Amino acid sequence: MTHYPHYRYYITDWDQRYEVDAKGRLWNGTSPKRAGRLEYVRLRVHGNSMGLGWRRLLAVAGQRTAPAVFGIFCKILEVAADAPREKRGYVDDTPESPLSFVLGLDDRDVKKALAVLSSPKLGWLSKESSDNSNKHNTTQLNSSNSTFSGNFRESPGNPPLVAEKLAIFLEELIRKRQPKFVRRGNWAKDIDRMIRLDKRDPKDIEAVIRWCQADTFWCNNILSASKLRLQYDQLDLKRKAQTNATTTNHSGRPAPQYRRDLEFTDKAYAGVQIGDDD
Repeated sequence: MTHYPHYRYYITDWDQRYEVDAKGRLWNGTSPKRAGRLEYVRLRVHGNSMGLGWRRLLAVAGQRTAPAVFGIFCKILEVAADAPREKRGYVDDTPESPLSFVLGLDDRDVKKALAVLSSPKLGWLSKESSDNSNKHNTTQLNSSNSTFSGNFRESPGNPPLVAEKLAIFLEELIRKRQPKFVRRGNWAKDIDRMIRLDKRDPKDIEAVIRWCQADTFWCNNILSASKLRLQYDQLDLKRKAQTNATTTNHSGRPAPQYRRDLEFTDKAYAGVQIGDDD
């Protein structure tokens, strides 16, 4: 007999994103939560600019898979909201009541969606198992054997992860200074061209993005991937000059290096492109 473990999936930042008070307003952390089941679930509207969460989902799951995963996530939010206030914000997946049965979907599709949603790369859910003493144990996404309506690996039909990651990275740094910033255009496409056509190393592009967004002048001038591509040579020269000047500290010993947020390899990018070249 197949063993079916008990899992509980917590929606990340439920109280901050989705919980409401007695009047239906976003819960402020001090007033009482609405006592009964919620009638609606709050979802932030990003419009044409989409949002960082959606872009991360695209980067992790791919264009073909992301819509199905997002649809399942929205239904999970509904299930998590259909409970008294002390039991909201999570869903259970048990032998007695499998989540796939609750949602009316194929068990394999639901499991693969849960793997994406609770993966460290996305983190929209955190998983706790009754068979495991480690609380909120997040699952690892194994893209090598995922076959949910396609796959999680890069393919010619999906934006390359490396280009999308760099686009997200640039947008996140801009939003740290300008929270209301709206991303326009296909940044991943511009960065893809930088790598394939301009022969830029993704690791160098990351370093240039980090440097220009920390520079008091260039941070206000590089507000898109197309502008980054246009000014890349000048930015890289200035970055290298500044780096060489600050390689050692006053003691003569090497200055500490910043931790890298992203990792890229030539192998991960090989054979992948976006759209038409120009």
